[in-house]
Amino acid sequence: MNVINFKSLSNLSIWVDPLPIILSNLMISILQENDDIEIQFIDSNNSFPINQFQKIIQNKDIDSRIYERVRISTCLDLNELKIISDRLVQINNIRKIRHEQKKINRKNESNNITKDINNEDSTKDSNDNANNSNILNKSDTPSFLFISGLDVMFRNTQLGKSAEEAHSLLKECLLKLRIVGNTIIDDQFFLRTIIGFPINELAVPESNSNHTFSGSYKSIDKIGNKRVRRSLKGNTLGEYVSKYFSDKTLSDKDF
Repeated sequence: MNVINFKSLSNLSIWVDPLPIILSNLMISILQENDDIEIQFIDSNNSFPINQFQKIIQNKDIDSRIYERVRISTCLDLNELKIISDRLVQINNIRKIRHEQKKINRKNESNNITKDINNEDSTKDSNDNANNSNILNKSDTPSFLFISGLDVMFRNTQLGKSAEEAHSLLKECLLKLRIVGNTIIDDQFFLRTIIGFPINELAVPESNSNHTFSGSYKSIDKIGNKRVRRSLKGNTLGEYVSKYFSDKTLSDKDF
């Protein structure tokens, strides 16, 4: 398996029918090569490949502390996925604000600007800034997000909502993930996302499919070398997400 660099991943990709052993190798490779990366595994059907993951760690004698950088969350429907996407957007906004504040502080220091404040207020501000920094740092780690069972989440959402409401919620979640993934601060992405789909949701690409996200809803003729239906109503969920939200369609051979 190739060594995976976090920065080499696309913003949002689809992986067709991932084998558990290959998925485990991918996650461990990312964690080993990127000390500051966290894995977030979003699951609707208890599919985290724990046996394969543990076996690789044991066979390669990898430090068990690697488990501390793996977070598994259960999402049964899109409402729960929205909570996660909203949280990522919030953290990302805080990161951008903090980054801008750092730029201002550096500019002030370079211009030798001093503030006329008393010692008591200065100490209080320093303590407040330290507390805010500690709170943010707990969630500020760049993340590799793997979503398993989006099709199940979508079907479960349709049980309690209309088709239009479920569709709108799906678009909102995926667009937020793309927005967060597009943010680069200090030459560092905060989020890279891969969504796994079963084989019945999307044909395995015969070759790597790279297409630019258009931001609009218009037909795309092919996924890899496989022709797909133009009608939105005729598309599977996997085809729909691939055409309108993903940058790349992957299969096991890509790893």
